[in-house]
Amino acid sequence: MTDIEIVQSILNQITGDSTNLILFPKSRDYSELTGLEENHIIVSSLSQLCELPLRIRRMMYSETLSENESAIYGIDRIIKDILSISTDILSKDIGREKSKKWRDNLFGKIRQIIAGEGPFGILNGSNAIIDVVEVPNEDRIKIIQEMKFLFPHGPKIIAERDIEIGEGVGLMERWNVNESFEELFLVLEKLDSLSVITTSSRMQHIFLWSDMPLVSYQSSFLKRIFSDYIYHFSTNSHNDAAVILLVSTSTNIKTLGKPNFNPREYLALTRALSGGRMYLCPGANEEVFTDPVQRLNRPHSVLESENYFNDVENRLKNLNLINLRLMKEVNYVVSEATHDLVEHSSIAIMSNCWKGTWTESREVDGEQVI
Repeated sequence: MTDIEIVQSILNQITGDSTNLILFPKSRDYSELTGLEENHIIVSSLSQLCELPLRIRRMMYSETLSENESAIYGIDRIIKDILSISTDILSKDIGREKSKKWRDNLFGKIRQIIAGEGPFGILNGSNAIIDVVEVPNEDRIKIIQEMKFLFPHGPKIIAERDIEIGEGVGLMERWNVNESFEELFLVLEKLDSLSVITTSSRMQHIFLWSDMPLVSYQSSFLKRIFSDYIYHFSTNSHNDAAVILLVSTSTNIKTLGKPNFNPREYLALTRALSGGRMYLCPGANEEVFTDPVQRLNRPHSVLESENYFNDVENRLKNLNLINLRLMKEVNYVVSEATHDLVEHSSIAIMSNCWKGTWTESREVDGEQVI
């Protein structure tokens, strides 16, 4: 089986029909990664980790077709309309020049929100540009709410609604819009619709590297690694990313399909974070299996095996990984499956990756300047 077939088989066994797979997309070609709905696992080569922030920006900002219109109405156009309409409203109170300065500040705030939380955060959460508040009233059946747009000199009420206690309504449903704010409310409604589409799916990005064909590794070992990432190691963010390195402990170049990283792959590893996992998978010829006492004392005998760890250390030095951030605060996990042992020993390193979505960041054409 090819590497792609092996990865596809393992992920299909783990996720079934609940998740769609995209395997090894072309570098910097985001056409198949935009407008995605439902959950996706995207497996890429390690070198593509270099462009992860740009990839996520493109996926976040990709134009989405509205269900009620035949025209494309993208996130950039919606933000532009919000800024334009709200600036026109504000200029009637404080003048055009001051309104433009506020518009520029609001634009920066919205870009930060999108970088950290996605479009959903523009209308929801502590950084939102609107506020929905409950108005005190004596009616025990109904709740009165006001939607306020947060202008610089105080919020303005743009809509009101009455809802029954316990009634489930969406953020933009059932509002009576104040006449002078109808255009602004309409564009906020479009943003809410787009945010729902954008956040309804989850993207898990895996950046994979191996120094041998995957068929050479213990199959249960590979399944354990992918399963741990999908169900236990990943975060709950809309875009999640991790690097997985599959490494033989052999330093014999003749036995390795890929003895070392190329310059771009090594650069990509600088995006990997600390606090990851190192999976230990000794081969059938290691003393932890050939010695009856050590075999019965697993997994402790694996962690205490000098020969195995000397080989691991030598291979990590050979790959120049020792001083990288992904090797800091590593947690060890021993692979204990024995029914499909292979002769050679190996390890796997799994670490979350920096995605360039910090709210403190500034953006230039989708990339991040920290």
